Amino acid sequence: MQFYACISVIVLITLTHKEYDREGLKTIVLPLNPAKYGKLLSLAMPKHIETDAEMDHFIEMMEPLNRAIEHGTAGPEEIALHSLLATLIKEYDDRAYPLPPVDPPSIIQFLMEQRGLRATDLTPVFGARSITSLVLNGKRELSKAHIRKLAEFFHVSPAAFLAQKPPSPDGRGGYVGKS
Repeated sequence: MQFYACISVIVLITLTHKEYDREGLKTIVLPLNPAKYGKLLSLAMPKHIETDAEMDHFIEMMEPLNRAIEHGTAGPEEIALHSLLATLIKEYDDRAYPLPPVDPPSIIQFLMEQRGLRATDLTPVFGARSITSLVLNGKRELSKAHIRKLAEFFHVSPAAFLAQKPPSPDGRGGYVGKS
């Protein structure tokens, strides 16, 4: 019987509805065959992504891994490589193409458009049509209760409704709230 050293990697995988934990992710530890994982790494040669061309290259490498995972034929080594490439791609994408700050009224209006809703459909969330109008026109800030109800209503994270300002010129980070 042949034994080989085994290394482990922590992989975050997305699960279906009832399998979610609080953050929507489940952490599992996968034992890896060092020879097989090493071979995959030598083929992929993952590294810090610096250009769009490198990102495109890693995205192409992920496609067969995606298919293997979807069909349930991927081993722990393929899953670990997929997770590593996804992390590198996300980090580059977030750095190279940051999303501009979006104000809460714009987010609410976008979610309403996607669902074919009108302002009156949000009256149960805000309690009155006048408050709904003020919020949608940016003349009233959202309360914590509004944020909580909107998150439940639209089935999104409450963080989606927090106003974020870009960093100030003095280098301080963004903050929640309106000026």
